[in-house]
Amino acid sequence: MIGGRPGDDEIVDRFVRASACFGEQVSLVRDDDWDRPTPCSDWDVRAVVAHVVVGDAQAVDMLAGHRLAVVTEFDPGVLGTNPLAAWRGTALAAIRAFARPGALGARYDHPVGNVTGRTIIGFRTSDSLVHAWDIATALGIDVVLDPELCEACLDFWLPKYDSLVSSG
Repeated sequence: MIGGRPGDDEIVDRFVRASACFGEQVSLVRDDDWDRPTPCSDWDVRAVVAHVVVGDAQAVDMLAGHRLAVVTEFDPGVLGTNPLAAWRGTALAAIRAFARPGALGARYDHPVGNVTGRTIIGFRTSDSLVHAWDIATALGIDVVLDPELCEACLDFWLPKYDSLVSSG
């Protein structure tokens, strides 16, 4: 941590850990669990996993300089026949993209505006961690999330609170 602000390596490590937590939950999904409802209204387990897979893939595209549109529906077909492998592929690609020197400090066109890589990885870290809990809840598993990751996500989102509330 530099001057109270985490360094790039620490931020990437948090994303890796949140992604691993998500992947652990996905690895517990059995064939008959994919249609289970989750705490995310209107999303079953398959839709939540597709959401994270698409989000990680979009992060890779953004960091490569592509402008993206907002995606509100997630085609579960992106998961193919092996959802765990689909998640693993996009998660590893996102980790590599975020770990590239300078990636977190650069600015990118995101659907919410022109943001830094630090903001994008904050979105992705939070998404992976929250949706790990969603999947565990859908499966009836009592998962304990890493308190440091939870605190980092809270620290990421608290400064954005007013703009989120005003955005509707």
